Amino acid sequence: MVRQALPEVLEKFQPDLLIYNAGSDPYVHDPLASFRLTMTDLAERDLMVVTLARQRRIPVAMVLSSQES
Repeated sequence: MVRQALPEVLEKFQPDLLIYNAGSDPYVHDPLASFRLTMTDLAERDLMVVTLARQRRIPVAMVLSSQES
């Protein structure tokens, strides 16, 4: 979904800054997950977001989320 939507959103809104909350909710072992992404999937998602922003020269502020045990 991100791969399809993000380029269009960046083009439409042309932000000066992208604040990216790299959440772990979709991680396969997260009890609330519905997407069931692996660690590799999450890393690919993060790389894609940062790459798309860099291609457009949009600075990225990235916040990592964590799950409490």
